[in-house]
Amino acid sequence: MIALTDVNNNVKRTYENDAWGVLTGGTDVTTFEWFADNKLKKVVRNGNSSWFYYDASGRIARIGGYGWKRFYWLGGNLLAQLNWNATSKDAEYSYYGADNLHAV
Repeated sequence: MIALTDVNNNVKRTYENDAWGVLTGGTDVTTFEWFADNKLKKVVRNGNSSWFYYDASGRIARIGGYGWKRFYWLGGNLLAQLNWNATSKDAEYSYYGADNLHAV
C-alpha cells in the first residue's frame, strides 16, 4: 500500500498495488487499468473515466474522457500540454540543451 500524507504526516489517500507493484485502486474510489507493457490505460475516479493514448514512440499523446489533454513533443522532450481542443495551454516546458528541463 502507498499512502499520501500532508505536511503533518496525516494520511490523505491510500493506494493499493498488486504483487508486481502496479497500482490497482485507492481509497478515493480510484481504479487503474494497465496495458501489458505497463503503460497506464485507464483511470476511473469516483465514476469519472480517463483513457490514456500513446504515440508510435510510446510517449503519452492524449488523455481522453474526463479531463481531455493533448501532449506535444519534440523528440524526447515534452513541449506543451494543452486542453482537448488545443485552445489553451495547461503547461509549457522549456529545455537548456537536450533533456535539461527548466521552469518556464
